[in-house]
Amino acid sequence: MTPERAAYHRLMLLAGLQEEFEKELDFALETEDPITAPILDLAFCMSNLDQTVSVLYNYTLDYSVDEQQVYDMIMAELRRQYVGNHMTAGEVCEALSKIQRTCEFGDPWIDLYTYLYDYELLDEGMISQEVFEAGFESAFLHGERIDVWALQKERNQKKKKSLLDFFRKQK
Repeated sequence: MTPERAAYHRLMLLAGLQEEFEKELDFALETEDPITAPILDLAFCMSNLDQTVSVLYNYTLDYSVDEQQVYDMIMAELRRQYVGNHMTAGEVCEALSKIQRTCEFGDPWIDLYTYLYDYELLDEGMISQEVFEAGFESAFLHGERIDVWALQKERNQKKKKSLLDFFRKQK
């Protein structure tokens, strides 16, 4: 297991996503001969999340971890989960929020705020679910940031106009 892979699995476990880790650990236990120390340590503590996270973290301390590579792995997996309809936009943002809380402030982790800011606007009722999802998909899948405030304003104006038109037709 590379240090980047260990850092990736630690963050994904902290976000509540363990399926890939379990598959990878099972594969390593079946194929490694001899089984390396980190894999053996992980096998013995697999049922205890805190110990597993600790083993993964301690393993990375001996190496220089490429944070961009870890970030890219996380984003690729979350995109795969989202596109495969295994996670909603809100669930992706919840996972990103948990990951963001454990990472250093700076590149590349600062980019997570793009998704979390719009999610907070949704949570506070300032933008609609429809607007949030449009902004989320644009940024998350296409790398294009749209102004959710402007989009929400445009949607609100269309609703007002259609409501006014409805009442005018009633006369």
